[in-house]
Amino acid sequence: MYIIIYKYFKYILIAALATMIAGVIGYQLTENSLFYKIGGKAAFLYTIMGIYFLHTTGKFIKSSQYRLSRISVSFLIVGILFKIMHWPFSDFIIAFGILLIWAFYLYYMIKNDRFLWSNWLTLLFLITLLLDRYLLFTHLHEGGELMIVSIVFLTILLTNRLKEIKDEGLDKI
Repeated sequence: MYIIIYKYFKYILIAALATMIAGVIGYQLTENSLFYKIGGKAAFLYTIMGIYFLHTTGKFIKSSQYRLSRISVSFLIVGILFKIMHWPFSDFIIAFGILLIWAFYLYYMIKNDRFLWSNWLTLLFLITLLLDRYLLFTHLHEGGELMIVSIVFLTILLTNRLKEIKDEGLDKI
């Protein structure tokens, strides 16, 4: 399964990236263009697939801090449900869940002495992505600029991870 995902993953990411570029061009033309609508969906696909790939091939999933990070995801999900129901304190719960995600990843880096540039970039990716989503949920800002920055960080991380996998020889099985 892992090899099949890796074998076709590059092509799916390239297609999603090309569609996002078409979306940016469509946005420059008009906000109601078909390219703009498809580009937003491609950005979502690219981000979700990239996070899945980094998550399943990385070392964080094998650590004890990964189990702790489920607590922060629980806070995040409860906060989003509160937001959907328009209950009070939803913004606080979402912010607390986001801060816990950052804290657990930083704790993972400190405890395992993993101060590589890719780990710092992953932390920056988490900060920009979750801050963008928080601003979107709270209607404080559109957040398009932060999403573009997080996609650039994700592209650098994915390129590095695909290179590491190729160097390890895992794609020749």
